[in-house]
Amino acid sequence: MAGIPFYSVAKAVFWCFVLVFVGPFLRGVCVQVNLLLDPQIPWFVAPAAVIAVATFIWSERFAQLPASTGSLTAIKRTIVSVLLGLGVCIAGLSLMDHASVLQGRSLLPGDPDPAPGLFRAMHSLTLLASAGLIEEGAVRNIVQLRLQREMTPLAAEVIAGVVFILLHWDRWDTTAEFPFVALVAVVCGRLAAVTQSARFAALTHSVANLGIGATILYFRR
Repeated sequence: MAGIPFYSVAKAVFWCFVLVFVGPFLRGVCVQVNLLLDPQIPWFVAPAAVIAVATFIWSERFAQLPASTGSLTAIKRTIVSVLLGLGVCIAGLSLMDHASVLQGRSLLPGDPDPAPGLFRAMHSLTLLASAGLIEEGAVRNIVQLRLQREMTPLAAEVIAGVVFILLHWDRWDTTAEFPFVALVAVVCGRLAAVTQSARFAALTHSVANLGIGATILYFRR
């Protein structure tokens, strides 16, 4: 290829940002409706999960999915993805203020909700888990795996990594979260490149997020 296909890059980034906006917006609507009707029962988890899975499946239309590699290979990749997620989780926790975590003072996304503790906890965990599906679907399927048809896989991976970091611009001023975001970008980018699928990257991302959220909640007991 003679140069970077700027139109294709711009189009991929556009749809990536659309998906990253629409998915969380719909999830947020479910949360707000639940808060208005009855915050005692966090039923929003079910529609939020459906939205996350649906957006990920929709994003796969942009990527050329690899041929089936067999159930054994899929199981091995799933195990590796989970282990990578746990490793990223540990790295993320090591970057955080240990005193805040151990004393139960670390903040979670659902904390501002005017609702019982169970609702806030479920909101936090649902958001963290769905972020892995929505963000990796957008960044890996729509940007990385789509663009590698028109440029080298490494170039597509780098562009996807930059887009992933840009999506988390609001965390650049924190000493813990920016390195964590960069680590997730590199690990999930490599995983998507090796497996030629965003599914394992999404699993790694979700496991890492859930691990951090669950750890913070554990020390709030």
